[in-house]
Amino acid sequence: MPKNYTVDEVSDQLRVSKRTILREIKRGNLEAKKAGRRYLISDEVIKRYTKAEGDKDLDLKIDQFLKSKKGEMVDLLQKMVSMHSESEGNNDNSDIAQIISQKMESLGIRNSVLSQKDALIMRASYGYAEEGLLITCPLNVAPVGNIASWTFPPFGGVIKGGKMYGRGTAYSKAGIVAALYALSALKKFVEEDNLRVELVFDDSQIDKYGGMKVALRRGLYANAGIIGHATKENYLILGCRGCHQYTFKTKGLCANTGSDEKRGVNAVEKMARFISEMKKQQLINSDNEKRDQSLSMNFSYVSGGQKNNIVPDMCESVLDVYTTKDIDKEDVDEVISAVVEKLKNKDKDFSIESERNFGSDAYSVNDTNNIVTSLEQSAEKVFDDKPSKCVSSDSNVGTILSEVGVPSVVFGPNGGNAYSYDEYIEIDSLTQTAQVYALTAMKYFGIE
Repeated sequence: MPKNYTVDEVSDQLRVSKRTILREIKRGNLEAKKAGRRYLISDEVIKRYTKAEGDKDLDLKIDQFLKSKKGEMVDLLQKMVSMHSESEGNNDNSDIAQIISQKMESLGIRNSVLSQKDALIMRASYGYAEEGLLITCPLNVAPVGNIASWTFPPFGGVIKGGKMYGRGTAYSKAGIVAALYALSALKKFVEEDNLRVELVFDDSQIDKYGGMKVALRRGLYANAGIIGHATKENYLILGCRGCHQYTFKTKGLCANTGSDEKRGVNAVEKMARFISEMKKQQLINSDNEKRDQSLSMNFSYVSGGQKNNIVPDMCESVLDVYTTKDIDKEDVDEVISAVVEKLKNKDKDFSIESERNFGSDAYSVNDTNNIVTSLEQSAEKVFDDKPSKCVSSDSNVGTILSEVGVPSVVFGPNGGNAYSYDEYIEIDSLTQTAQVYALTAMKYFGIE
């Protein structure tokens, strides 16, 4: 049978004033029963109250710890931004992986680096729980483009007006920094038996999600995931469009461009007709209605011809196709096949080869899923406002994770211009995002 205590006795136990206990009773934070003119509080109520207050203290400790590490976080991000890690060229990103690994070791975080033929995967973990929560970011970044179009040096990590500018700040080096320090905070304040957080940072030169695929094949303890791409302030992204990439090669016949006897077959012109016809396409549903905005295509690369005065006999292009949930790979393949067949019927010299490089279908996570509610509540606590929820038009690794039953959302530091000039993140959002990650892990594993 529970034992009851008076207000005076409880104030002595908790080492607070009698006025504080009465205020907590009035606010409904401390349940009490009236016995005549006195309040009586049971030992069970006191235990629940002290546990809740202890959790508040833990949240505060994590907040204070991360704010004390702000300088370290900024320094690490600047160092990472200064290192070229574009997704094109011969960058294997082993140097930046080494920097991150050294920082993890200094924070006492166990980690490993795996380098395969076309992929580099960094992994770290904390905790031994049966379920796992994944936080993931890519190591590689978008190409710089025309440097003259940048206001700030793309690899300078310049800080101005509360922002850090540089390639990779938003996508997704700031997310990596936030994840590292969130894990460090959990290591400092939470027992390992109570949770399991896995970090995966990867790069692949051929398959967009090749690094994550390797991690999954080798075994990944993850039941839900957070993707650390920068977003607008306090935005929670629940899914994204699908992405399928194809390479096409049209074949022609070489000849001198001025020859009257042998005119040749121009492979570049054939490719131009194919591209023009593909850009006209829209998918049609079973009711013969157009699916608005369901198919978005971009030819991101075209190359053909060998030298002047020679009819080109080969032309190559790369097509990125972005789809919504009601469109899958088979639908896209049907569109491509129909266009090829149409052009072949019109032109006996039309010849084209195609290869699918990689792809994944669109996905979305139910907003009642544990990872969504845990992150939503944590973000609201940090930003004092509920996050805005949406689905992204950009593809992300969540498409691969959803295929293996790992529901994943996007939440990262506040930033922008990820694929454009003057990419940036808000400095203050580094610590805020790390705090959201740490609190989300605690809520996800029921550490209340």
